Amino acid sequence: MLIAEFLGTFFLVAIGIGSTTGWTDYSPTLTQIAFTFGLVVATLAQITDSGRPTDDQSCRTLL
Repeated sequence: MLIAEFLGTFFLVAIGIGSTTGWTDYSPTLTQIAFTFGLVVATLAQITDSGRPTDDQSCRTLL
């Protein structure tokens, strides 16, 4: 479990911080950086999904 936590944090930080790196003639906007962080979180969640349906869905829990 500790290895998985480390790898998830590593990928989130490495790709997210990589999106903030500016080149000599280009600097990313705040929207592009936020979109990259969102894509990283969504991709990691999709990769680690077990494929089984769960019973603890948020929309049913709130209702």
